Amino acid sequence: MKDFLNKLKNNKLIIKIDYLLRKLSSNSPIGGLRVMDSSVQFVEFKNSKIIQSSFRLPPGIIENGRLVDTEQFIEALKEMRNRITSNPRKILQVVLSIPINDVYLQSFKLPGVAEANVDEAVELNLQMISPINIEDAYYSWQETDNDKTGGQGQIEILGVFALRSIVDTFVNSLQKAGFAVAAVEFSSISLVRDMIKKNIIVSQKPYLVIEITTSGMNFIIARNGAPNFHYLYPWKEIQGDERVISAQSFKIKLNDEIEKMLNFHSTHWNEENIKDIIVVSPALKKEILEVTSDNKKFSGFNIKVIGPQVVSVASGAAFRGSIPRSKDAELNLASIGTIEAFRRDQVMEFIATWRNILFTTFGFLLVLFLVSSIFLKQASNKVIEKGATVLSTPKSAELQVLQNRANEFNSMIVTFNAIRSQRQIFSQFIDKMYKLAGDKVVINHFGFKSLAQPITVNGTANDEAAAIEFKNRLNAVSQFSNVKLPLNGISRSGDEVLFTINFNLLSLKF
Repeated sequence: MKDFLNKLKNNKLIIKIDYLLRKLSSNSPIGGLRVMDSSVQFVEFKNSKIIQSSFRLPPGIIENGRLVDTEQFIEALKEMRNRITSNPRKILQVVLSIPINDVYLQSFKLPGVAEANVDEAVELNLQMISPINIEDAYYSWQETDNDKTGGQGQIEILGVFALRSIVDTFVNSLQKAGFAVAAVEFSSISLVRDMIKKNIIVSQKPYLVIEITTSGMNFIIARNGAPNFHYLYPWKEIQGDERVISAQSFKIKLNDEIEKMLNFHSTHWNEENIKDIIVVSPALKKEILEVTSDNKKFSGFNIKVIGPQVVSVASGAAFRGSIPRSKDAELNLASIGTIEAFRRDQVMEFIATWRNILFTTFGFLLVLFLVSSIFLKQASNKVIEKGATVLSTPKSAELQVLQNRANEFNSMIVTFNAIRSQRQIFSQFIDKMYKLAGDKVVINHFGFKSLAQPITVNGTANDEAAAIEFKNRLNAVSQFSNVKLPLNGISRSGDEVLFTINFNLLSLKF
């Protein structure tokens, strides 16, 4: 049985059918995009292939993790986008990973609270501990540990904060360059995720991760599968347009900073000890190993040096992009407007895909009937030239069949023109549905065979009441009729409610 399944999986016809179904689906691949002071890096997992691209940025575009020259940055993004895809109209969907320079991590523990009150308690704590003005920040959180042993019932929360102005400049530039941003995170969490996916680290153990880049050294304390603290040590010396550091200075600073990070970890999490240090560096492997071997304080540690070709921030962001949007509950520094724009781009891409399929199908039928018409005309002329004056009964019947087909073709042309003229109106229907959905409802799928038949809408809501309110809002629209929310169409999935609504569309004029 196993051999049969393997043969079926490798069958060329099955592979082609799978590829066609993927092309017809609305789930376009989401890549990972990392921005740094010196470069932009892109990774996408597509059909078991890895698409990679990078673009070196001239000095002065991004400085200390902040976008300085927006226009040049947009041009650089467009150039890199052209290397990735030859389609000028295609929107590349990405998870954006920004530098950690101005990204602040704060972890704290909550005493045992009711599950329904966790969100409110976390929100209050985040506003109190924010290192920057909370009104000027995007912030997010995720649960990293839930300790219910010993009757403590404590929940450990990891919060992240970033300035709105910094995030918005990056997101707006990406959108202008033809990218759609699905989520915004930061380089340390992307890198840790990539290491976990590639079995370099495990979630249950603490690690000190060090990334050597052209900007400096990124130090990360990874606990429970996420960075709980990170810190950037920038190169101080400047040579020409680049920051540099001598080999001797590098050894001294690396030694000092490792000791500081280990002391910081032991002070804040004294119940666990770091025994593993992982360094991601494109070079200086010899110098790194000399530092760790010369210092007796590091004798009990497992030191591993790996290259950026093994793990990368962009790859970690791409792994997040491979998660369905409905199941992505990780830290996200994107604004509500960014998320809504991404969803709108997904819907429009889905509509454009099926519009192209319809145009291609009708175009093929048009060519087919034109060729048939020419062939029949030539056949008719040959019969006339041979002096045939009367067609036999079977041929008359055949001619009637062809005439019926021609009438069907003309009817299809009329239908095609009607569909083409209503493209913009149908887009208005989609916008109307999303406005009616509001903040508590997310529409996942539209299903219909024709506008004359009932339309099915699948979605998720915060609770049953939100789904019912959405149904009532639809019922109040004069263009809809027979709006139904069957009881068997409501189910619960975790903290969300899945629902199905059916209704008839009376008019596309909104």
